[in-house]
Amino acid sequence: MEIREYRDLFPPIKPSEAIVGEVTTQVAKLTGLHAGTPVIAGAGDVLATSIGCGAVEDGHAYTILGTVCLNGLVMKQPDLQPEGIGLTFCQPGDNWVRMMVNVLGTPNLDWAIAQFFSELASSDDLFSHLEACAKSSGFGAKGLVYLPYLSPTGVFAPFVDSNARAQFYGLTIDHTRDDMLQAVYEGVAMGIRHCYEALPHEIQQIRLTGGGAKSSFWSQMIADYTGKQVIIPDGNEFGARGAALLAGIGSGQFTSVSIATELTASLRIHDPQKNPQYENAYQIYTKLTQALRTVW
Repeated sequence: MEIREYRDLFPPIKPSEAIVGEVTTQVAKLTGLHAGTPVIAGAGDVLATSIGCGAVEDGHAYTILGTVCLNGLVMKQPDLQPEGIGLTFCQPGDNWVRMMVNVLGTPNLDWAIAQFFSELASSDDLFSHLEACAKSSGFGAKGLVYLPYLSPTGVFAPFVDSNARAQFYGLTIDHTRDDMLQAVYEGVAMGIRHCYEALPHEIQQIRLTGGGAKSSFWSQMIADYTGKQVIIPDGNEFGARGAALLAGIGSGQFTSVSIATELTASLRIHDPQKNPQYENAYQIYTKLTQALRTVW
């Protein structure tokens, strides 16, 4: 980037699991940590989450269904195809992660709640009620298809278009708010499949984390639409967990990333249910993303 004269302003590059210092006496007084406690370099949240949820081997895939919907594939060697789409990271343990990011994930559901179910927003049983409403609509939302591009910044995976916008397709006077809610759930699931199909290699399983993973209803839908087994790791805050595991490697508790992640257990496993209607709905979804490009 032609900024070599400023190299001395940057910290040295170290492996994520490397010890880069220790807690000083001053910091110990401020935090209550013991002086001399080793400090590990660590990793960014996306990479730490991959370690925390156990996606650390070549071919492992993981989705973070939170405010942002991130869909990643672990690779032994970097593969930057398709060019100009998604993000590529170095992963601790000498792997790489190719990441497709749909800018908004669970905010699609938040928006639907605010617009159509605001009277339930303070309910302690909100999500159970929502899922019951969506189930009453049934698969396919009675022909309604939703594109989850709700962000005003557009989308940059599985294609790049700053003008992309969310919409409902197929809306008639016969549709209800339950149908629209079901369409939103399905639209996010189809968006996840769309992202994985843009990755350079086939996947077999998806480790699903983030707030959306708490929903068995949504998790099963993602398995059905992707046609892949969806694994819900046991626990929460997988980014923090991954950082802790890296600290364990750096301090000698574990000898490698793969050994550290052997502690990760599965809470639930969702096997995909095959149905020709899934494919039909998805084909409509992808045709809409293509047809609307000129309109956007």
